[in-house]
Formats: sequence, structure tokens, C-alpha cells
Amino acid sequence: MKQNGEQRAPDGTTKFLLEGSDGVGFEAVFMPYKSRATACISSQIGCPVGCTFCATGAMGLKRNLSAAEIVDQVRTTQVRAAEEGLRLTNLVYMGMGEPLLNLRAVLDSVRIISDPHGLGMAHRSISISTVGIPAGIRALARSEPQVNLALS
Repeated sequence: MKQNGEQRAPDGTTKFLLEGSDGVGFEAVFMPYKSRATACISSQIGCPVGCTFCATGAMGLKRNLSAAEIVDQVRTTQVRAAEEGLRLTNLVYMGMGEPLLNLRAVLDSVRIISDPHGLGMAHRSISISTVGIPAGIRALARSEPQVNLALS
């Protein structure tokens, strides 16, 4: 994964423009607050669902992101948090894509991100947002570590 640029808003929110080894682009967003920071990360490039409230669906699904590409997004935002004297305290799978349609890579990335020998984030600070894929919700409920579920 490489970074192709970033777009920064006046409040410090930063969208990182990233690229996979195949040259296809995706995004991660860093949102700083007074004493904490949140990252919004992508699970797919594009999305097959086509929700009317989301622009990503208009591009269709290009491909799923790997667990490594998902973890790299978190590392990118952790570095930015440290540069700003903050700690990344919250993580939301709410960027490009439907996380429950790439569940294996999402769960593998959650395990790495929450492992003390990985990125060491508390699993309870991780949320996965979905439009409501029933089989994915059931699988997520059976998975470890337990994370938060948000319905869009």
C-alpha cells in the first residue's frame, strides 16, 4: 500500500488517498478531537450494495481489501495521531465497502489490530458498520474478539 496524497479539512480531519499494489485507490480518514482520535477505514474498494446514502456504491465493487491493507490503514492513522500528540482511541469500519461482505479479512484485521503484540487497540474501541447483512451479523456475533456493531 502506498499513500498518494491527503485532503485536510480545517478541523484537522484528514482523508488519506491510498493505493493497493494493483494500483487501485481507496481511502482512510483520520478524525482528531481534543484528547483522542478516531480512524474510519475501508474494507473494500468500491461497494456492491449501492446504498442511496453513499457515493461509494456508484463505483461498484472493484475488489476486497486484504487484512494487511486494512491494518496498514490503521497504522497510517496511528502515525498521524502520534504526530499530533494524540492516541488513536477509536476505529470504525465505515469507509469504502460493506465490511460484512469481506468478513474474513475484516475479522483477521480486527485480531491483528486488537492483539497486544499487534497494534494493541482495545477490541471494545472497534466498531463495524453495516447496512445489515444477516449472515454476516450472525458470523460477527460468533467471532472473537467481540467488537461493536453499528447499523446504517
